[in-house]
Amino acid sequence: MALRMGVDYCLFWQLNPRKLQPFVKAYQAEQKEQLERANYAAWLSGIYVTHAVAASLGENARYPEKPIDLYETEDDLESRKAQEAELFSAYVDMFNKNFDADR
Repeated sequence: MALRMGVDYCLFWQLNPRKLQPFVKAYQAEQKEQLERANYAAWLSGIYVTHAVAASLGENARYPEKPIDLYETEDDLESRKAQEAELFSAYVDMFNKNFDADR
């Protein structure tokens, strides 16, 4: 386990459990950061999938022509929220039409 945390083999034998503790904490912090990055990437993928579904099912919805800006201003954020609400509304309308047609 110490090797996984980046502790050199020779250094490991010079440490006691108390001196190994900072390595454990640093390893845990790195693992948490990696998990947060993976979670953010999954969330961002979900946004793109939502756009793709809305574009394929909605008449007025389109897939973004360029990547989503990750560092938005407050005005950009409000505009994007309005656009996403419109896309979601188009998706819901198409879903409801298909649902009603199945009955």
